[in-house]
Amino acid sequence: ISLAQNKVRGEAGSCSSRRRAHDADMRSRVVTASRLLGRAKCERADYLRHEDELVSIAVGSEAEPLVRGGVIHAGMAAALERFPAEPDPALVAVACTGEAIARGLSHADPRIAGWTRVALRASKALEPAAWEPVRLQDLSDGAAGGAGADTTENLATGRTGDGRGNHPPAGTSGAPLVEIRLTVPVCGGWVFSFKPDAVMRHRASGRIWLIDHKTKGQFSRVETWTELHLQSLLYVRALREYGVDCHGAMLYQILADEPTVPTFRKDGHLKEISWNTDWDTACIAIAQSADPDPESDRYADLRASCATRTWQYDQRVLYDEAELESAWDHLVEFCDDLESSYDSAVLRAGRRGLPVWRAVRPSGRGQACGRCDYAAWCHEDFVGRNPETMIGDAYRRGGDKYLAEVALTTTRADIQYMRHEDFDGIDTGRARP
Repeated sequence: ISLAQNKVRGEAGSCSSRRRAHDADMRSRVVTASRLLGRAKCERADYLRHEDELVSIAVGSEAEPLVRGGVIHAGMAAALERFPAEPDPALVAVACTGEAIARGLSHADPRIAGWTRVALRASKALEPAAWEPVRLQDLSDGAAGGAGADTTENLATGRTGDGRGNHPPAGTSGAPLVEIRLTVPVCGGWVFSFKPDAVMRHRASGRIWLIDHKTKGQFSRVETWTELHLQSLLYVRALREYGVDCHGAMLYQILADEPTVPTFRKDGHLKEISWNTDWDTACIAIAQSADPDPESDRYADLRASCATRTWQYDQRVLYDEAELESAWDHLVEFCDDLESSYDSAVLRAGRRGLPVWRAVRPSGRGQACGRCDYAAWCHEDFVGRNPETMIGDAYRRGGDKYLAEVALTTTRADIQYMRHEDFDGIDTGRARP
């Protein structure tokens, strides 16, 4: 995000007008829903990550559920971009492989194929013919202040631009609004950065839905919306700045497990166990069994079990105008609090001759500390040692994953790899399509 863009965007809002010397970089003035929720867990962790740019370099890899979720998200994105056409299994496989490599896996990891099948299963269950992705028009020829926006037809809603100067990222002309990072001004130079999983139009009704994928190891009855609902409200409100009016938000829960293959008894019949499979997988086993007729009465319970088995679940939420504006007001207040609390910390630190991070009080509760990247840092502080001696061994400054992510404005439509063989010998840091 350029400094010039942020100066234009910073004219609106009620945040403090203070500017820091390192604002030329502007990275610390980008806020996301993740940061909003993360700061609620601990203010010191938020400061160390986003202001002090302190990064944990502890040896380790992402937990498998996070890697799995990222890979399935990538496959879903490649599938939804093609709606209302059927997903292309080859493109989905390439997208999944690219994401897996970017997360440190080998392109030959056997888990990737299973995650690819999960992405295909979930995308087909959405009924591709019923949906089409919303596409953003290219307004990059207009000035940052919105020149030309009022005369450019908005392809998402049929309306004309509102002159707010919110333009799709360069190079996304006509691109489907699937995992494209967008930004809108909040206040005082703060910019809200967000990347919807997908914004889709239901073809029969014409209604537009914000879709957020959520991979699950098992289903609860409903997903809690305490945090996810706030995120969806912010995304829907921000999309309005681009002229996209969503009817509602859909949390699309995806069971990440694959169907199990029924096993055989010694007499060649299927074992009568609690079935955790789907009918297509079961039929493959049935064809090899002693009773190969899938319509046999022997398989009545299995058919019933498969019919009721849920592999994905769409949870839809509607909202009113008051909710949208309340969520946005919350974001504005959050940015203002970031500004004022940093000022207060600088003053306290200056009076006591301390580093600023020490003036920002830790506020982690419960499990937040156990899984926090800065637990070791705070431990050294609590026992009276200087945590800054850990820089170089356990921490470094710069290179934060969050900052790198929000700085990108590319789309998966820029995919360059078409075959698995294309991943051999490539820069794994740039593997993600």
